[in-house]
This record gives sequence, C-alpha cells and structure tokens, in this order.
Amino acid sequence: MKKIKILITCALAQLLFNSALADVTYVKDNGFESVNKVRIMATPEVIYKTLTSQVHLWWNSDHTWSGDANNMSIDATAGGCFCEKLVGGGSVKHLEVVFAQPPLTLRMSGALGPLQQFAIAGAQTWEIKAIDKESSELILTYRVTGTLEKGLSDWAAPVDFVHNEQLQRLKRLLETGSADIIEKSAP
Repeated sequence: MKKIKILITCALAQLLFNSALADVTYVKDNGFESVNKVRIMATPEVIYKTLTSQVHLWWNSDHTWSGDANNMSIDATAGGCFCEKLVGGGSVKHLEVVFAQPPLTLRMSGALGPLQQFAIAGAQTWEIKAIDKESSELILTYRVTGTLEKGLSDWAAPVDFVHNEQLQRLKRLLETGSADIIEKSAP
C-alpha cells in the first residue's frame, strides 16, 4: 500500500510541477541521485538571497519536524546549519553547509528528514546559472549513499518529489510573491 501511495504521489508531482525538469538519474540499493531544474525569472543574486535568507517563506511546513516553516533557517557559510527550531525547545540540524559561493552555489551535507535515522550520507547542491539579464536556471541535485536492510531505492521517488516541490515553491515565491499553489476556482 505504501508503494502505491508513493507512485500516486509521484504521478501527481509530474502533473503539478510540469514547469520543472525532475529526474532521478541514478537508483541502486546503496544510493540514488535526484536532479531538479527550473528556469526562474530572477537574477542569481536574488535567487541566492531568497534561497538562503528566506527559507521560511518557500519551504513547505508539511516537510518540517515542528510543523512550521517559520522555524527553518540557513546559515550560508561553511560549517553553517540548515536548521529548525522545535516547539517546546530543541532543534534539528537538517544539513551542514560545506560550500557557499554566492550567488552561484550552495552545497550542504547530510541526510534530510526521515533519512536522518539511517547510516547514510547525502550531498545537496543548489547551482544557479544566469540565462540572461532577467532569468536564471536553478539546479537542485541531491546524492545519497549508504546501506539499509531493504536498500535505498524506495526512497528515490519520494525524495525527488519533495525536492521538486521545494524548488517549485521557491520559483513561485520569486515570480509571484507567494510560494503556495493558487487553487483555481470552478467557472
């Protein structure tokens, strides 16, 4: 049943987020690679600043431990933390910044969300390339490696879905001022 839900979720992701190129480029029992690309009508400088200093505005609260993206932050310096404050005290270190080159690249290391409980490693890279004076391409790559009794291959599609969703939310925030999907009302 869980695999059916994952497949349905991934199919819906393809329909909802058709403006981005999302691809699981490598899947094995010991790891996977997810690459998501999107064109954004913004300069690399604006994208990088929003990515790093306004994560609470584009990150989906559904993908937090606290239930509130306002508790999320990124300290975009080497050794800095992509962290979350927990309600009632405590915190979560989602990823550690290992490379920060504004406005072109932000690379972080670690296992996101439920992957934290496993003996795995991950490298997440946000790469920003200017296309012209008004637009840029944002590429989000996440490589995961490690071992689990049942393997890591079942994690590739859900992780790719979440990364694509976050990328789309960042794009919408930059282009419309709101990261949320605007529901169309019936005619």
